[in-house]
Amino acid sequence: MSWYEVAAYCAWLTAQGHDQGWLPDSDEIRLLASLEWERAARHSDRRRYPWGDAEPDSERANYVETGIDAPAPVGCFPRGAGVCGALDIAGNVDEWTATPDGERQQVEPQKDFAPDARVVLRLSAYYTEKNTCAAAPTTGTIQVTVTTAGDFGCAGPDAYLNEE
Repeated sequence: MSWYEVAAYCAWLTAQGHDQGWLPDSDEIRLLASLEWERAARHSDRRRYPWGDAEPDSERANYVETGIDAPAPVGCFPRGAGVCGALDIAGNVDEWTATPDGERQQVEPQKDFAPDARVVLRLSAYYTEKNTCAAAPTTGTIQVTVTTAGDFGCAGPDAYLNEE
């Protein structure tokens, strides 16, 4: 899926939520900025993994040693949840962000990109080694028109700020 396809899905899902009443009209579902992703993964204590400091295992993340060899449905690894409740943020799939290349400290997610733009991609998927499950930035950049294999993550409003 390209960045545009993912952004379009988030817009469609937002409209569905508004129309069906399960998403307040003031909220939207969108791609996270890279810093929002890191906050969801590391929490305020800057933990090594979303679940804490224990090494990844097959109960917490989908990575090469888990042996699934494909993306898994969200929620298959509940022991790997972040403090904010984010599931599968380590392993499973690489994740598009709404942060332009060269602007990794940009707080606000960018709404659109030129076709030749590059964005930050959070790298931690089912085909990567367990060291990529770390919540610290493991990133690359990719052109927004490139189609990636696999899936994507998106979030609702302020999901990454939950302190419980």
